[in-house]
Amino acid sequence: IREAAILTLAEPIDPRAIEPLVRALKDKAPEVRILAAKALGQARDIRAAAGLRQILRDPHPAVRAAVATALGHSGDLSAVESLLQLLRDSEATVRSNAAWALGELRDPSTLEALQTALQDPSDDVRESVSWALSELGENSGYAYLDAELQAIAEEEAEEERFPPLEQSWKPAYGGYPPAAPPPEKPKPQYGPDSGGYDPITGLWT
Repeated sequence: IREAAILTLAEPIDPRAIEPLVRALKDKAPEVRILAAKALGQARDIRAAAGLRQILRDPHPAVRAAVATALGHSGDLSAVESLLQLLRDSEATVRSNAAWALGELRDPSTLEALQTALQDPSDDVRESVSWALSELGENSGYAYLDAELQAIAEEEAEEERFPPLEQSWKPAYGGYPPAAPPPEKPKPQYGPDSGGYDPITGLWT
């Protein structure tokens, strides 16, 4: 019921809905907090940004990720400091969303922090950071993307030169290498299969 109420308040955003949505950011259910954050991100209202900043340390990573995205949508430059905090979050999804949001806000003061974040261990975070840098007109963002594309091209070329072992058999054998033939069954010493028939006695030797 609470989730349905949030959706009703969110479409379209009415200035009178800001306060109820801010209160919903403290709801006990993370799903409600996520929906409230997404709705407030569309509001472009100073009260919305202030409410979002209050839950930067929400225990649920998905809520913090939603807050980062909402702050990016808000267009409020006062959210930059909050996003820089989320850029150092323990969860990669939160850091990635924070980098995207900083790219949306295009504040030149974030340049140094974003350049540092290019060393993030997560591929998703680095991609978001490089996009944000490109939004700021910073060449390092484009350089990272170029390097990633070059690495992919080199990896594909290497695979063409040295295909996996199972593929290297295909031109000669049409598939995997042929299996060794089973060992030949030994002939019995006596009986019809032994080859020891005596035509004089009519007996198998």
